[in-house]
Amino acid sequence: QYMFGEQMLVAPAVEKSADGNFSNVSVWLPEGEWIDTATGELLKGGKTLKRKYTLSEVPVFVRKGAIIPLQKGATRVTPGSYKELALEVYPGADFSTELHEDDGVSQGYLEGESVSIPLSVKSSAGSTLLTGGKANGSFKGFLKERPLEVRIMRSAPPKSLAVDGKKIEWSRKPAASFWSYDGDKAAIIVNLPKIDLSKGVTLEIATDAKSDALADG
Repeated sequence: QYMFGEQMLVAPAVEKSADGNFSNVSVWLPEGEWIDTATGELLKGGKTLKRKYTLSEVPVFVRKGAIIPLQKGATRVTPGSYKELALEVYPGADFSTELHEDDGVSQGYLEGESVSIPLSVKSSAGSTLLTGGKANGSFKGFLKERPLEVRIMRSAPPKSLAVDGKKIEWSRKPAASFWSYDGDKAAIIVNLPKIDLSKGVTLEIATDAKSDALADG
C-alpha cells in the first residue's frame, strides 16, 4: 500500500480471488477517519482492516474532509492549464489545501511562473461550505476562466444549494448551471459552465443530517 499525496491511500488487491468474485485485502489505515471510495463506508484508522473487493473495485481510501482535484474527461495529462476542472469533495471535516498549476513543460515555475488556488471545505451537521479562493500568480497559457464540476460525495440530495449566494436549481441529468444527483455513488454533482478563478467561488450546500447518515456505505 502507498500514499498518493497526503489525503489518499491506495492498497492494491494482490491476492487471488478465493471464490471468483471477491479478493481479500489487508490494509493498515493511519489514525483518523477514512472513507473507502469503493463502498462509501466511513472507517476508523490506526489499525489494520480486512476488506473484500470485486474485480471492478479499486481499494482507495481518502481522509474525511478531503478535496481531490481532477481533470475532467481527460485520458492523458497535457501541458498548461487543464481545460475543465473537477473537484471531488468528501465532507464531514474541515480541510484546506492548494491547487498548483504551471505550464507543465518548462522550469519557469522556479522563477514564480505558476498559479496557486486555495481550496477549503467547512463541514457541520447538514451543512457544507466549499470555497475556492482567488488564484494567485500567473504563467503563459494560464486559463483564468474555465468550467468547473464539483462532486460532493457520500451525501443525500440537498435541501438547497447556492453558488456565490445565488440558488442553483436541480436537473434530472447533469446540465450546465444546475445540480444533479448520482444515486449510485450518493453524490451531488454541480456543473458550473464558467468560473473566473481570479475572483474565486463559494458553494453552500444544505442537506438533511439524518439522510446523510444513510450514505455511509
